[in-house]
Amino acid sequence: TSTWNPWSFFQQAVEIDPENVVSLIGLATAQRKTQQYTAAIDTYKSVVAISPNHEAALYNLADVLQRVRSNEESVRYAQRLVETTSTPKFKAGGFYLLGRGYAGLETYTQAEKSLVRGLEAAQNQP
Repeated sequence: TSTWNPWSFFQQAVEIDPENVVSLIGLATAQRKTQQYTAAIDTYKSVVAISPNHEAALYNLADVLQRVRSNEESVRYAQRLVETTSTPKFKAGGFYLLGRGYAGLETYTQAEKSLVRGLEAAQNQP
């Protein structure tokens, strides 16, 4: 018997259509949730290559990059998210990730500014 893994369905879908953003997001999410961070980073980057302003991909990519201590790269993706999104929850989340990333880089003034902007954005959500 074979052991089912959470990303097998998405992996098969990506093999059939490597540019299917829905399948790529599903695969990356399964990889992230099973702590396959390097694979998740690569898969989220594939989504961003296809759809440069994909909100969920940018958010999750920035988050996973922080988990592996790539704060500088995380800040770049979080910055792109806050600059391109019009969705309030992603705007707030992007600023939160910017704050965490700047804190990881020990740029505390930028971290504080980003976190404050994230709180402001969160308060303005419908």
